[in-house]
Amino acid sequence: MVSADVINRIKSDAFTFFSLFESRDLILQELNGLSNNFSSGSPPRIISAIILLGRGEKERAKELLPLRALEIRNPGHPIYVRKLAERLGIPHPE
Repeated sequence: MVSADVINRIKSDAFTFFSLFESRDLILQELNGLSNNFSSGSPPRIISAIILLGRGEKERAKELLPLRALEIRNPGHPIYVRKLAERLGIPHPE
């Protein structure tokens, strides 16, 4: 039965994947490549910076956003990152 197979796959695969993101510590671990389970090409620095800022780790957050602004695949992205940093209270050093 197809529905039983789908339910089994959700239990075995999806819940295992979701467990990687049960806490902010685990999210940071996955996003920063400390585990091989997250298959992103580069760590999502914006998400990591926002989590760190929310935890009061402003200096660590300040290190990540300028690095992200330098990753130029989309010409408008550095401007977006600079504006986001300003809204978060982390001015981008010029």
